[in-house]
Amino acid sequence: MFDRSAVEKFYNNYGEREWNRLGATAYGKLVFLLHADFLDPFLAEGKHVLDAGCGPGRFSIYMARAKCRVTLLDMSETQLSIAKEKCAQAGVTDFIDGYIHASVTDLSVIPDNTFDVTVCYGAVFNYLHEQTETAMKELIRVTKNSGEILISVNNIGGIFRTMCIREGYASSFWAKPEEFGIFEVLNEGIEPSLYPGQKHPQRFFYNAKAMKKLFDRKEFTEVAFGSVPCIATAAVPQVEELYGNKSAWETLVQVEKAFYLNDSMLDAGEHLLARAKVRKVE
Repeated sequence: MFDRSAVEKFYNNYGEREWNRLGATAYGKLVFLLHADFLDPFLAEGKHVLDAGCGPGRFSIYMARAKCRVTLLDMSETQLSIAKEKCAQAGVTDFIDGYIHASVTDLSVIPDNTFDVTVCYGAVFNYLHEQTETAMKELIRVTKNSGEILISVNNIGGIFRTMCIREGYASSFWAKPEEFGIFEVLNEGIEPSLYPGQKHPQRFFYNAKAMKKLFDRKEFTEVAFGSVPCIATAAVPQVEELYGNKSAWETLVQVEKAFYLNDSMLDAGEHLLARAKVRKVE
């Protein structure tokens, strides 16, 4: 069940760590770079863009630097406050049209057909549960006909790969499938409402099949999917080493770009991406 207050509290408390998630490590930078590559074809000067679930504004700044007109929206007042500071520090405030404290499940403050591009990156949809369809309809409503919607979520396969390579997790996680609901997550995608060391509110983890089902609707055309990173999934120290060698880093990036839109790789990555052109149906 979607618990807005719990999600808001989590990200209020998470604070600057959400900004650092995609910038403090080479792995985070790779994740950001590939998300940006997925978005790049739809950025242009003067386009009106909604960054729904903007967090601390890292993608908002990226889009503003492309001279888009960006509106930032998040349910966390703390994240919005950080985003305002980061946008000011980046010198992009002239391209920011506003900051909205709201949930993607209720965008009633925004008129129909407002945005050319609507971006919902950062696993917002993992928390929505029974409100998923409501949120999708709201994103479609505020997006113009022939506009674009882009979403990213955490992928169940990538999450398991992450847990597999962490030291000490043989006894503390993998040997306790009942406590962590491992097979329930595997079969149904939903993590337990309570489990040892729980930090996040309960999430639903997508796989490629679930993501394709979410985007299989009459309002969408030209649908595309991606998975990032799909070669270096969870390889945090190894990516850091590659980042220290300019040639090695450039090679890795090129290889990731060659694979991340490949349908056969969708369940390999930590993050699933999807985008579609909106086709309003009368």
